[in-house]
Amino acid sequence: MQRSSHEIDRNSFMATYGALLFGVPSAGMDVEALAAMIGDLPARTTLGDLDNRIGHRLRHRQHKEFCEAYSFEDSILARFFELDETPTVQKVVSDHPGL
Repeated sequence: MQRSSHEIDRNSFMATYGALLFGVPSAGMDVEALAAMIGDLPARTTLGDLDNRIGHRLRHRQHKEFCEAYSFEDSILARFFELDETPTVQKVVSDHPGL
């Protein structure tokens, strides 16, 4: 938003005082189970951006740009994360067609 060509985006950026982001996989995630369900659909590319192994360059660049954008004198960036491993998704096979 800071570099947007639209004035409303730049104004919104300057008016933002705080933000809480939940469930952001900033350190990546294990996408193997999700990838198996997605198959070869277009979302597979997006999923690769979140992968622990593949998406690290993108996440590093986004983190760097985020910190640079909020480099105001009074900016405070705090990261919170869970220490316990979260269970991953599982594909459920239904006995009922169409479900």
